[in-house]
Amino acid sequence: MQHNRPSSDISQGTLTSLLRRDLELGIAMAEDPDNAGLPDLAIRVTTMHSPWFSRTCRVCRDKFREGDLVRLCPRCGEPYHDDGQYALHCWKRRMEEKGGCLSCDWQSTNPPSEQGLESSLSENRILHASPPESIVTQFIEGVETIWRPHGEQKVFKVPVGSNLIGRNCPWCRFRVRAGDWVVKCPCGKDCGTFFHQDIFRHLTCWNEWNGVAGNDYCPTTGAEYISSVES
Repeated sequence: MQHNRPSSDISQGTLTSLLRRDLELGIAMAEDPDNAGLPDLAIRVTTMHSPWFSRTCRVCRDKFREGDLVRLCPRCGEPYHDDGQYALHCWKRRMEEKGGCLSCDWQSTNPPSEQGLESSLSENRILHASPPESIVTQFIEGVETIWRPHGEQKVFKVPVGSNLIGRNCPWCRFRVRAGDWVVKCPCGKDCGTFFHQDIFRHLTCWNEWNGVAGNDYCPTTGAEYISSVES
């Protein structure tokens, strides 16, 4: 007696393609769960798990930091900043004004929508109710108290147009940007060295250098810190 195999509406090639897609998505979710499954041209938020984290953007030559907003080339995955908070419009400069991706020459025919930003950021604000303002204030004050600069050094915010922009922090090696909170090296030698001390961007470099690591000298000149810095 001859037995007929059950028919299927899915061809072997289609099934293989679907399985491959699901496998690739699963790997992406394991590596970078916050950005997995977003549309091709969506804005993505850089995390420490993102494959492009700490790589250098080929347009602005700045490294991708945690929290940076980026878009990826849909053909090769090359990352480009698209981050208004730092005025880093690398995607627009390259894809919409200068002829396409630096890695594969893919070109954008239409400016991307903000769908990625909506899906990765705004949706969370809708799903989770904001806590009372008093709770937020208390939390911020508590964090600032715990993470105050070691040695009570003065912290200031880098203004737009400052000559500090573009200098490398000696601890994290990321460049200083407008809007970053930094501490000036207290060696007294006018060395031009500045450390990040920005709790909201997870860059507490001064505390790591002088407080945790216990370094009491300038990483640029080797001069010892003045006595006002507590040990």
